[in-house]
Amino acid sequence: METTVAADLAPLSITGECTVRFQHVHNTLVQDARRFIEFISVPQPSAGDVDAHLRRRMAALIRSGAGPGAGAWLTALPGPWMGGAMRPHLFRLLLFWRLGLPIPGLADVAHCRCAGAGGRRPSDPVGRALWARGDHFASCSKDGVAHARHDTCCQKALAPMCRAAGFQVHVETRGGYGAEPRRSSVSTGGECSRPDISVPGFPFGAHETAVDASFTNPTAASFVALAASTSGWTAAARETSKRADHPDLARLTPRPGYALVFRGLAWEAAGHPGKDAYLFTREVAQVYACGTSDLGHKKDRDESIRYNRFVRQWRTRTSVLLLEGTARAIWTLAFGRLPSGVGDDLAFGQMGHIEPQVHAHP
Repeated sequence: METTVAADLAPLSITGECTVRFQHVHNTLVQDARRFIEFISVPQPSAGDVDAHLRRRMAALIRSGAGPGAGAWLTALPGPWMGGAMRPHLFRLLLFWRLGLPIPGLADVAHCRCAGAGGRRPSDPVGRALWARGDHFASCSKDGVAHARHDTCCQKALAPMCRAAGFQVHVETRGGYGAEPRRSSVSTGGECSRPDISVPGFPFGAHETAVDASFTNPTAASFVALAASTSGWTAAARETSKRADHPDLARLTPRPGYALVFRGLAWEAAGHPGKDAYLFTREVAQVYACGTSDLGHKKDRDESIRYNRFVRQWRTRTSVLLLEGTARAIWTLAFGRLPSGVGDDLAFGQMGHIEPQVHAHP
């Protein structure tokens, strides 16, 4: 079965036919997700049972890919707002990865560029099967691929989303806040207190929200068992650990009338947002559409249109950047530079170099 599906998908480039075909497969899986996951899930597969391990891995991917907005990358149309089309070889790689199929050529790669103990092709059947599907490469942080994906999503999705809602946003760079007009007030607590972005005035008044984002892989060995049985478990666990990692923020002495709000957000590599990430997008959209972050506010027709458009646009942008970043991480760590030969193999933030124009509505 795998050979038939792989051979069918391999010659396709990024065309409407490819998107429609995979969207049909994706929708079919999501519609029958509960029954399908019950069929393929194996809580504790034996050490040498390849099929059981692959079924459990597929259950984790299905749950992750069925989260709110997780599949938006499939229907995103190339255009100025998205910065262009995803390269065909990356789109094809994502199809194989998302469908749980061996990625062509990956089984022949003897080692990852990290060359660590976990960066060599395993010799056991289970390890080789997971290696061929990109599990190690999607989680590896060698050569800054994880940082590149993280920084791109923060700087090209989260920060512009808040700016589109009318907020001034301060973005952390790897050297601090040097490129910004000032350092965020929350950075006074030291290196550990610097968030990825800080948003003065959000959710309202004299508040400042410090956002620390994380992107994690549900098929990683330490996560896959629970990710296969609980939707969004990996993102939820990461958000919990993010809040625990920043106790210094709670010790900061606020100035009179000032309140600091810390938000630890997480997304899984297949797109599933954590609960706080899901709420954060909705709250920013609520401010944009209604002028308040109160999700209980009753919206009129025009506000509902503005709100739904905003949520859809930014979920799509985040989904495309996240999934493209995952594909680039797998490709660059396994094969080196991208075949186009244009630009740095880690510089995939170009997808979001144009600020979206969502302020004006007809």
